[in-house]
Amino acid sequence: MSDNFIYGDITRELYEIWCRVVPNGSAVVAETQRLQSLFHQASVYPSQSQILEMIHCARERELQLQQQQQQEESVVMPAASTSTALGCGSKDPPQTDGNLQQRNFLTFGEFCLFAHELRKSYEREIPRPTQLSKVVDIKGNDKKMSDRKISKSAAKYQVFLGGSCNPTTWRQDIAIPLLKTWGLTYFNPQVPQWGPELIEKEHQAKQTADVLFFVIDKQTRSVATIVEAAYYTAAQKTFILVIHALDGPGQLIQGEPITEREYEDLATGQLVLQDMVERLGIPVFSNIRLALDCTAKILKERITVQELGLSDGISPLKNPHYPIGDKLIKLRDAFNALDTSNSGEISMADVCMAFRILTKRDLSVDDLKNIVASSNEQTSVSFDQFCCILTEFRNLPADNQRRFWDVMASKAATLLYSVVSPVSRILCRPSPKGVARCDSSSPEVTMGGARDIYLGGSCGSTTWREQTAIPLLKKSGLTYFNPQTCGWSRRFIPIEAAAMDASRVLLFVVSLETRSLSSMALAAHYIGLGCNVVLCIQRLPDNAEINGDRLSAFAIKDYNRGRNYLSDLANREGIPVFDEIKEAVECAIQRCHQQLVLLQNQQTQIQQQQR
Repeated sequence: MSDNFIYGDITRELYEIWCRVVPNGSAVVAETQRLQSLFHQASVYPSQSQILEMIHCARERELQLQQQQQQEESVVMPAASTSTALGCGSKDPPQTDGNLQQRNFLTFGEFCLFAHELRKSYEREIPRPTQLSKVVDIKGNDKKMSDRKISKSAAKYQVFLGGSCNPTTWRQDIAIPLLKTWGLTYFNPQVPQWGPELIEKEHQAKQTADVLFFVIDKQTRSVATIVEAAYYTAAQKTFILVIHALDGPGQLIQGEPITEREYEDLATGQLVLQDMVERLGIPVFSNIRLALDCTAKILKERITVQELGLSDGISPLKNPHYPIGDKLIKLRDAFNALDTSNSGEISMADVCMAFRILTKRDLSVDDLKNIVASSNEQTSVSFDQFCCILTEFRNLPADNQRRFWDVMASKAATLLYSVVSPVSRILCRPSPKGVARCDSSSPEVTMGGARDIYLGGSCGSTTWREQTAIPLLKKSGLTYFNPQTCGWSRRFIPIEAAAMDASRVLLFVVSLETRSLSSMALAAHYIGLGCNVVLCIQRLPDNAEINGDRLSAFAIKDYNRGRNYLSDLANREGIPVFDEIKEAVECAIQRCHQQLVLLQNQQTQIQQQQR
């Protein structure tokens, strides 16, 4: 890779880091592990979800641009040529480049943009968002998990060994021998003969333990374990999580091969759990021994799991809740709007215009000279170079710069309006098309971006939102967020997390048409956080068939065990649980109206006190 991307001290530093980590001077880097190393060298610590978001956003905008170009080309084709290219009367969209669809890497310019953006977020110390649906008591304190009365005779353990049980042997093979060697006490819930009388004993052990140590093993579906872990991530305790990723479709669980669709559901459940843990600043382990070593250090040195670092063999996290992908989307939109010839490059004059659109200030004459000199006197720049230019100059003090806008006076005013207006509209959009949807009679984004009800739960081919929930919400005049989209990907996890944080009531429907592992995990987590949650839980029938997959008796038992755990958990926490979707929606509407009335009363009291 050439040094045409160095425009100052920031890009020079990042270029040197890139050359140290990326082999053979490659212009792109793909492996997630190498990407993590690259960011760590730059002293930034993104979560797994943030890295996936970066990669997806980079691919998403390129795909949209390519589709737009193909559509424009098809318009100017003669009629006969169009029929040959697309098929007479075909409704299929233009095909995109297969290599682009598989794009799973970041370029140097994208790396510069993301690394610098994360650094700036650290300087600003952006706080973790507070859930709008948090339930508070009369004194305004957050609702906490329900604590059962602990028996005075109950034993206190340092480590609770939670997670996957039979047929796993990780407790006996690895954990217990090490804990004994270190002199640490533990509670092992895996017993040869389990009985209902052990439920209370396990619960008290979790309440008194210093560390909750959970392992999600790949030998089992771990449905109830994932739901339980999601709930306890919200506990005010030290939480250690180990996840062993599944091998893939065809892997045997209880002697049965899992289908591709079940693998996707289980893998997504693991990913959602990892994301909610990382959002709390807690690193997720893939190695049991390493996780145990860190557990021992936490207990002996009395530190938090968030204080562990690279020297402990983990990937630390910082600002894991910060949305990062949209920063690249805004740059790509501005660049594409000015690249009217679809050449992949824009002129220096357009660079200045795009810079002004994105930063609300102008490049100085000195800045422009540096850009031209670094570009080897080129008269245009690529998108990757444009990312580097923004990285280098966007945060310089404005009062030390001479305005360059006068130099651009020769640009026609009509051109400026034709570019700035549509680009500004693009940059103000709240989220990707097809993800965020509100009541059509209400604003797309209400005050503060808040919505009344989050329509969580089973997606896929389900229609409960369109047929039942949305008509009732429209009738009640409430706004909502609908996460259901035909093109769902991992990129939407942070978008949906932000939508849940900005919703007053969280409705989760666990239908009998889906496995619903991710939905159960999310519901359990937000119950643990003390949020205003309403549930509809439907058990899978004995002859359950999901998307063409006929479930075995073992699979049905596993998924219903997760449903039972979530239902018992909700009852213990005072969360309403329904069998019928309509009743659950009506309850969510009622709770939302109650919260709005309470909010209005609080605002009235504040106004009266200020008078």
